[in-house]
Amino acid sequence: MCRSVQGSLMVLGAALAVWVIIGAAHADTYLSIELPVRPPEPPRPAPTHSSPPPSTSPRRTQAIGRLGVTVNPAPIYALRSTSSRLYARCESLTYLAITHEAGAWYGVLMADGSVGWIPRQHVRLLDYEVVSADPATTGALGERIVQTALRFLGIPYRWGGTSYNGLDCSGFVQKVFALNGIHLPRLGRHQAQVGTPISDLSLLQPGDRLYFRSSKQPISHTGIYIGNGYFIHAASSRGRVAIDRITDPKYLKTLVGIRR
Repeated sequence: MCRSVQGSLMVLGAALAVWVIIGAAHADTYLSIELPVRPPEPPRPAPTHSSPPPSTSPRRTQAIGRLGVTVNPAPIYALRSTSSRLYARCESLTYLAITHEAGAWYGVLMADGSVGWIPRQHVRLLDYEVVSADPATTGALGERIVQTALRFLGIPYRWGGTSYNGLDCSGFVQKVFALNGIHLPRLGRHQAQVGTPISDLSLLQPGDRLYFRSSKQPISHTGIYIGNGYFIHAASSRGRVAIDRITDPKYLKTLVGIRR
C-alpha cells in the first residue's frame, strides 16, 4: 500500500496489485491494477478452417512497462532527486508499473502519461512485461490502444461516465479509441456493429474490442484485449477500470463478439 503525504489510501484487496500514480495535479489519488500472480498462457482454441496461416514475418516489439515490487518502504518523487516533490510513501510489497530506467531510478507510470520516480534499490522487477510493436508493423495501432487503455487503470466505474471522474464500460472503450483518432458510438450494442468481425479467439490481437452478453441483454459489457490472455475493462463488479483474464469462465462463456 502507498500513502500520500497528505492522507491514507484504499487498502489493497485480492491477488496482485500495481499502483499507478496520477500526476502532480492529482497527487493524492492512486490507482491499482489487479493481476493474477502468474500470468496464464494465452487462449489457444483450435483455429477454424477459414483461419489464415500464421504470418512468417517476425514482429519487432519493445517493452514499455514492467511490474515491480517494493522490497522495503520507499518514496516516490516528482523528479530524479530526493529534494523534489514527494508524491507518495509506499510500504513493502507494493506493486508498481515501471516504465523507465535512469541510473539509480525507476520511472513509475502515471495516469496522465507522465512519470514519478523511485530509487531503484527499493524495487525488485518481476517477469511480466507490456510490449509495444515497432511502428512499421501492422499491430502498432493495437499496441497504442493498449498503452492508452492502461492509463485508465483504477479510474472509478460510473454508469454513464465518460471522463477521468468515472467511466462505464462502453464509455471507457469509446474514450480510449477516441484518443487514438477512432470514433466509436457511445453504446456497446452499437459499437459491436462497427469494425471488422473476428470469428476465432486464436486470431485475437492487442487492441481488439470484446463484447459480452447477459441473461437480459444481447450486448451488456465491453472491454479491450491487451494480449497474453488479458483484457481491460470498466467493471462495475470491481468498481473501477481493471484487468481480467478472457479465459475466466464468466467472461469466456458470455463473449459474443470481437471487433477490430
